[in-house]
Amino acid sequence: MVASQQWFPDYAGGTARVAEATAREFATLGHEVVAIVPHPPGQPSSISVVGGVEIRRVMRRSVLPNTITDVFETRRGLIQAGVQSFDVVLTHHPLAALAALSVKRHPPIVHVYHSSPAREARHRRALGLSLRQRIGSLGVEALLSSYEWIVLASVDRILVLSEFSRRLAEESHRGAGARAIVVGGGVDVNLFAPTADREQLRAALGVGPQETLLITVRRLVARMGLEVLLDAMAMGGRGDGSVKLVVIGTGELREELLRRRDDLGIQESVAFVGRLSDDEVRTWYQAADVFVLPTIAYEGFGMATAEALACGTPVVGTDVGATGELLNGAAGTALVRPEDPAALADAVGRLARTARTDPGIRTLCRTYACERYDWSKVINRWDAAIMTVAIDGNA
Repeated sequence: MVASQQWFPDYAGGTARVAEATAREFATLGHEVVAIVPHPPGQPSSISVVGGVEIRRVMRRSVLPNTITDVFETRRGLIQAGVQSFDVVLTHHPLAALAALSVKRHPPIVHVYHSSPAREARHRRALGLSLRQRIGSLGVEALLSSYEWIVLASVDRILVLSEFSRRLAEESHRGAGARAIVVGGGVDVNLFAPTADREQLRAALGVGPQETLLITVRRLVARMGLEVLLDAMAMGGRGDGSVKLVVIGTGELREELLRRRDDLGIQESVAFVGRLSDDEVRTWYQAADVFVLPTIAYEGFGMATAEALACGTPVVGTDVGATGELLNGAAGTALVRPEDPAALADAVGRLARTARTDPGIRTLCRTYACERYDWSKVINRWDAAIMTVAIDGNA
């Protein structure tokens, strides 16, 4: 049984994508998989089967904070689905794990430690919230920290997507790092793949043959470093549209980022296109000369990085969190210091020129992604880690 506070495609974040993808891959391996997830705002509860996974969208959301209601709603969903009859519960958020722990005679619990929600709340508070928001954030951070500590101390196994996340888990609860297993993240390499006619695709997207196209896929929130990327565009681009940046994603900083773009005078060079479907995002990956990941804090894995590489697109990332682990010095990639727009602009320019003069770079990026991040291979590590717990718990 899978329990997650986010589920793709209802939510677009990395946790949602990993939860959905791994559940689907487990079903492919022959497991019976049931997922307890929220139902989207404005929609009723529902039960459906997609890709062999029974998806129970039964968690209700209300005006009350999710940090309180999600524990009770997840617990209700687990009990209604007969959680005690399952071999293992796989949770993707501390709230889900806490709910599973509260069920009497629950099966073994394996928790995926994607990141630290408490640390993210602290980082967000440090970057310009109003006084009222900061006060509220303090309470949320304290609550999330306590949840995180309890979960890391109590679950039967911890899975992480990177060594960086393992270190975060150890910082949150002494001994958690030693109990964590790095299973890695993945990408659907059949969906995210190069196109046979890239020039035709670029033309359809309105990208000129001599235009350098950069893209990033990010939530528009503080830790993503998009302000630094805009500054880099002002340094590295000429502001005349010959270098174009497409920002895919939504978030609380959209209006602020639009103002910053306009203040820098790069309106012709930067487009914010909002949230797009997987098919639409894939076309931008395929068309782009370079994918840019300007994160300044807490990059637990980086699904978009793996997706871009699978499409054959070179990547420039900042040396934050797990990005260095993902890129690992691969051809067609570059790693730069965070919060350094000059270094970012220089690396993007160099890699874009290389990609345009050496088409073989795109093949190397694709090969690297298929070898390291193909879900059909990565899921075997997840399955081995979980099956051990399930067998021990039912011995």
